[in-house]
Amino acid sequence: MALCEEAERVAALPGTELLEGGAKISEWRTAFDALDEMPRAEARGLHDRFERALRLCEAEMAQQHAREAEQAFTNLFEAARHIQAYERAVTQNASERETLKQAAETFIASVQRWPKGGLQAVKETLAKAGSISDADSEARERALRTLCIRCEIETENPTPPEDEALRREYQVQRLVQGMGQGSHADDGDWDAMTLEWIRIGAIAPAMHESLQQRFLRCRARRPVRSPQRSAFAMDNGSDERNDRENRTGQMSRAGVKGSKFATAR
Repeated sequence: MALCEEAERVAALPGTELLEGGAKISEWRTAFDALDEMPRAEARGLHDRFERALRLCEAEMAQQHAREAEQAFTNLFEAARHIQAYERAVTQNASERETLKQAAETFIASVQRWPKGGLQAVKETLAKAGSISDADSEARERALRTLCIRCEIETENPTPPEDEALRREYQVQRLVQGMGQGSHADDGDWDAMTLEWIRIGAIAPAMHESLQQRFLRCRARRPVRSPQRSAFAMDNGSDERNDRENRTGQMSRAGVKGSKFATAR
């Protein structure tokens, strides 16, 4: 009974408290397995309540991981926004460039959660920002457009008319390189494309914003192949749970007597 109440209590906790409490799931399972035999009239009900509590706890943890991962990517793009402001000041030799650099450094230092590789990406981008040149603006814009096209192909979305020729060019290059259709980006590929986007650097503000919204729309539509895992996900014990439930089902079908999970006949 106490183990059920503890799992139910943890499932109702917010944020970090939920994740810290949920880390004890495997301990709870071990403790439950070690219990002495219970009265048949109570055993099945307690077992079902315990499993429901653990499933709820795991589901809440998965949602919390997803929220944290989304917040981490929000932090990444906000850091990039600060860096881009500094980059544009550098290209224009604006007097506020050092103030903008400091603002970017301050924001980066304040962030506690990043996607995997995110902190390294923003630090590298900031380090290069001081030498960015307006002469490379066209190349940066083309790189951003190409990333949008890659995302549109992956999500089977149309490309705006002004970039249809670039899309055809990109697809021909993929065919030449033996990278034709048949394989799709996984979660790691999408994260890599996002970090690549951050590293490209600033272009004219209105154009950058337009392309970024196009990129983010595609990213939001990407197939999520691991809905219960994220950049911060940890093993939630689901495989162990499935194995346990399979064993329990086999015991029940075999008519094992004396099990603490057995029901009265």
